[in-house]
Amino acid sequence: MLQTNSFFKEGRNELLVGVRNKVNDLGGFSFRMDYDYVVDPQWVSTDELTGISNLFEIYPNPNDGMVNISSNEVVGPSTVSVYNAKGLTVYEEQHDTFPLQLNLKTLPTGIYHLLVKSSHYSYSKKFIRQ
Repeated sequence: MLQTNSFFKEGRNELLVGVRNKVNDLGGFSFRMDYDYVVDPQWVSTDELTGISNLFEIYPNPNDGMVNISSNEVVGPSTVSVYNAKGLTVYEEQHDTFPLQLNLKTLPTGIYHLLVKSSHYSYSKKFIRQ
C-alpha cells in the first residue's frame, strides 16, 4: 500500500512508478508525475472534491464563444488556458483579476477544457462552444 504522506509535501513533488515482469524481466513501463503544490496530502471523498470544483464558474455553458469566468477564490496573477479535444492549447493569456470575459468566437464548435493556474493552484473545467 502506498502511504502518500511519506511522498508528498507542500512544494514541488515527484512520483515515479515502474512496472516490470519479474519472471523474465521482459517488458514493463514506467511513468513520472510532477506535482507543483499539494495542499493536504490525504485521500478525499467525492463530496470534498465537489467543493474544490466550485472554486470558479464558467458561464454560460454551453456558450456562443463569449465565456465568462468568475471566482471568489482565485486571486493574483493567473494563466488562463483553453485546450481543445486533442489537448492542443488554443488560447492562453495572463490575467490578474476575476471575473473576466473571454472572446473565443474564433474557435470552432466543440468541447474545450479551461485551466486557471498560478504558482499555488490549478483549476480545470470543461465547457462547450456551440
